[in-house]
Amino acid sequence: PIGSFSEINFLGIISITKDLIMVSIYILARLEIFKDFTDQEIQKVIYCSTEEFYPEDTVILEESKHSKDLYVIVEGRVAVEMKIPTSVDQQKVERISVINAEHLFGELAFIEGTPRSAQIRTIEKVKLLVINEKKAHELFKEDPALGFKMMRNLAIIVCDRLRNINFMWRKRSSKRVAGGCTPSGFY
Repeated sequence: PIGSFSEINFLGIISITKDLIMVSIYILARLEIFKDFTDQEIQKVIYCSTEEFYPEDTVILEESKHSKDLYVIVEGRVAVEMKIPTSVDQQKVERISVINAEHLFGELAFIEGTPRSAQIRTIEKVKLLVINEKKAHELFKEDPALGFKMMRNLAIIVCDRLRNINFMWRKRSSKRVAGGCTPSGFY
C-alpha cells in the first residue's frame, strides 16, 4: 500500500508518510515523462508510485521476466544489459547502454505488458520512483487527459530512443562500408 501525502510545503516538497519519503515535484516536473503536467497531475502519479533505493551492482530487472512497472531514475545510473549467445548453449551478458538520472526504463513492458527485453543493473547507488502499472492505468481511466499526456510522452521517449538506435546503426554501417564490407540489416 502506498502512503498518503502528509504535507506540501512552500517549496513543493511532498512527504509521503509510508516511508518518510521526500519527493520534489519540481524535480519531477523537469523530467521528459512529466512534460506539460500540472503539479496536481504529478501528485496523482506519485500516489500510484513508490520510491525504491538500490545499492551499486544490483540487478533491478531481469531480462524475460514479467513485471510492468515504470521506473524513473531520480538519482544514480543504471546499465542496460542483454544476454548475447556465444554458442549453442552459452551466452554472455553485455552492456548495451547506460541510463542516467532524470530518465526512465521499463517503458515497453509498462505500455504493452510484455516480458522485460533487457536486464537493468545499478552502476552506483540508485533512487527510483516506481510507477505501479495497475494503479497508473486505473488513474488513466479516471483521468483520460492525464493518461493521454503520459502515453504521448512515453511515445516521444520511445521514438527518440529508436531514432538514436537508427543513427548509431547508420554510423556503424558506414564504417563497415568504408572498411570494404557491405552492411546488412535495416534497408
